[in-house]
Amino acid sequence: MPLLDPRRYQLCGPVHAARVALRLTEETSRDHIVTRTRERLQPFRVCPHDEAEGALIALTVIVL
Repeated sequence: MPLLDPRRYQLCGPVHAARVALRLTEETSRDHIVTRTRERLQPFRVCPHDEAEGALIALTVIVL
């Protein structure tokens, strides 16, 4: 299997996912979470908190 471009690791990393979750929380006034996946191309996923049933949560961003 070929190696992925190093930029993909930066875009798909936990820091970028946390930024996306924070931005979505600010824009929508809804809590969001960062979950871990088993997919190589998308190791982290951002979704609304209420859609995270059974997911492995790496980070939760809440509205204050």
